[in-house]
Amino acid sequence: MTNPQVEAARTLFAREQSAVLCSLHAQLGGWPFGSVVPYAVLPNGDAVVFLSDIAEWAIPDWSRLAGLTAEKPFESFEVYESLLRYDLQKRAVTDTIPWPDGKEREGAQILFSPDGANMYFFTDEDVLIYDTQTLKQVDKWDLQRSVDDGLGNWSFGFPNSLYEERGFSTGLFRTTDPINRRTMMGVARVDLAKRTVDFYSLGPSEGVGFALAPGRRKAYGLRQQVGNYQFWTYDLENRRVAQRVEFEGRPRMGLSVSTNGSLLYVHTAGATIDIYDAETLRYARTATFRADMTSLIVVPR
Repeated sequence: MTNPQVEAARTLFAREQSAVLCSLHAQLGGWPFGSVVPYAVLPNGDAVVFLSDIAEWAIPDWSRLAGLTAEKPFESFEVYESLLRYDLQKRAVTDTIPWPDGKEREGAQILFSPDGANMYFFTDEDVLIYDTQTLKQVDKWDLQRSVDDGLGNWSFGFPNSLYEERGFSTGLFRTTDPINRRTMMGVARVDLAKRTVDFYSLGPSEGVGFALAPGRRKAYGLRQQVGNYQFWTYDLENRRVAQRVEFEGRPRMGLSVSTNGSLLYVHTAGATIDIYDAETLRYARTATFRADMTSLIVVPR
């Protein structure tokens, strides 16, 4: 390529945030196997590619991963996990953050306070609180002890929702009875700023999800058991499960609620979105697209 072409490629590379990563499939005779992946550009110009361990090419042999640059092909990828500060305006990584206690992790869940002053880093034991300017830890919250010392191992995923009040997180928790070894489930609402938890039990744990609805009076879930797919309606005001309705589901479903709360979207693992009435839980119609989807984000107009 000529120099103008090289510069154009570098400009495009620095400006964009996703690309097709192509590997040579060992079981298909080296046939190219591509996936769209997000990436970020470090200050020195290197690329950080965000890979999922569920992708087929991410599992077997890293030496077979291949890509192209303007000058020469990559022979291999340097794979590492790190916390990065990403500047949305510059579209570039501006800093790296040391792992808490020096323990590298395969992933991390991070939330921010409503005023943006603090960053909450979730570990298996505590919620670590960082100052967003200095990126230094300033405090920590022992979530397990604040719930109940005698409750047993308390698991809560701190789900994000566009319908949730800023600084709060509402979702399912699960806990194992230390005496009888029974796993129970319930709904919890966590106030990160005040470090308080409001929770209640729903009964024995079942394989069901949780999707908050606008207004935070209801939520919906999918019970994904082959031969027994169910919609669940959570009545958050009265702290109970209001409905359990069987329906014709499919493997690997995701669930989202419309912005007016009247529709439920069943999506993922395919090119279709099945639409249901949120009140009756009856099937309404199917929207078909030209490509598979991995997730769905519903935002107000």
